[in-house]
Amino acid sequence: MEGNTLVLPVPPLGHWSILIIEADAPTPAMDWTLTREETNLKPPSAADLGLAAVNVQNGQWKKTCEAENYNTQFQVAELVNDLDASGGAALHATPESAHWYMTTGTYVSPPLPGKYMATFRLRVADNTSDQPVVSLQMVHEGFQPELGAGLLVSKVLEIKGTDFAKPNIYQDFQVPFERGDSGYNGLACVYLGNADVWWDKAELEFLEPWTTADFEKYYEEFAPPADLKRTDNGQLDVLHVRGPWNRLYRVDEALVKVSGAPVKLTDAYTQIVAMQGIKINGFKFDWNSLYQQDLLILNNVETRQLGYGPYKMISKWVKDGGNLVILGGLYTLGQGYNMRTGWPELLPVEMPDMPYEIKKCATPARFGETAPALGLSSSAWAAPTVVIYRHMVRVKPGAEVLLSGTDNEPLLVRGQYGQGSVTAFTGTTLGTAPPGTTPFWKFTAWPTLLAAALKRR
Repeated sequence: MEGNTLVLPVPPLGHWSILIIEADAPTPAMDWTLTREETNLKPPSAADLGLAAVNVQNGQWKKTCEAENYNTQFQVAELVNDLDASGGAALHATPESAHWYMTTGTYVSPPLPGKYMATFRLRVADNTSDQPVVSLQMVHEGFQPELGAGLLVSKVLEIKGTDFAKPNIYQDFQVPFERGDSGYNGLACVYLGNADVWWDKAELEFLEPWTTADFEKYYEEFAPPADLKRTDNGQLDVLHVRGPWNRLYRVDEALVKVSGAPVKLTDAYTQIVAMQGIKINGFKFDWNSLYQQDLLILNNVETRQLGYGPYKMISKWVKDGGNLVILGGLYTLGQGYNMRTGWPELLPVEMPDMPYEIKKCATPARFGETAPALGLSSSAWAAPTVVIYRHMVRVKPGAEVLLSGTDNEPLLVRGQYGQGSVTAFTGTTLGTAPPGTTPFWKFTAWPTLLAAALKRR
């Protein structure tokens, strides 16, 4: 205090946005004074603040798990102040402590299936003992074996006192592990006794993504039943998996207009389960149940988090005569790497702009010509019907453009895959249409067009 003024020099931190002052005085009025060195400072960039987009593919993803951020409900370790710890505190276990996890709740969900490295930072009071003091491992929880996912745990690294170069000096120990496309990982630091041990933190780093061969190996035992086959019951069996904003596509109205065989509709919904990914509710998603369907509609469904197991089922089902329709949106095709693995072989389009392939059209794409296969007249689009945001994809050789924009944008594309077909609508229900135009999902003829695309082939 200087008289009635509280003077607080701020330490030279890189960037800060919240200042908490604890003082035995009334809350002062703010009067900021910059030092001479600070007058020429520039605002921090998004990269400085850690807010810039991270390219996980290039190995830029890292996560620090400070030990003091997790609970110690089993009273194995005690949170203690430690000036040598990166966060100013560490978890401390003594020879009197129970032999159990030093923390619980240390769960993480790395961003992509691939290979990772976990680096645990520990110190020990006595480095002369050849007895084990802790064991380290990355565990795997929450995976879905019913969809082909298996258990992925790292090897256990047992640390002895003699593994530390010096006493009371923090040292790094590395545990390589792999992250699949189902479930989440846990950091296991198990206290084994025989010395005082302090755990500061663990750092996780992405090394490289899984290849298609890695996925195939992981799911190699997930195979269809020997007697599996599709049957024709004289009706159009439709499975509609609904993602976010699915009702804007008006699929129900379109199915009423589908001519030919009677339609039997099964609705399913995507559910996001914390740290476990996407689950499908309302339909038992297995080989036999899928093979009873003639048409599968993935309506803005986040396929990346469904896993490679469902992709194997769907691709085999299409190859054997099933018809798949994909409706564009923020959670499908190449946006966010959703259909990065396996799917490119199946799709009628190429996705060169992953993961940010949805872009606003420079000029809204107006519905133009329809292919004869749809059996529709382009005169239905006499009123300007537009797509504002779309997936910037390329048509594969051999695929057919069923609907193009007036500037030849590929809006509805179909391709053959084995005995079945895959149709992709590359527009999205995003954006506000300019005055004098109508967004396609509000246009009266949209359900008719969609019905033509859904019709049994």
